[in-house]
Amino acid sequence: MIVVLFAVIVVCLQLLWFHLQLLWFGDPPYLQLMWFEN
Repeated sequence: MIVVLFAVIVVCLQLLWFHLQLLWFGDPPYLQLMWFEN
C-alpha cells in the first residue's frame, strides 16, 4: 500500500511540475509532441 501511495504522489508531483513549466516557459514544441504521444 505504501509503495502505491508513494507512486501516486510521485506522478502527481511530476504532473504539477509539468504544468508549472508550461505556465512559466510557454509551450515548447517538444512538450506538444509529448502531449500527442500520450
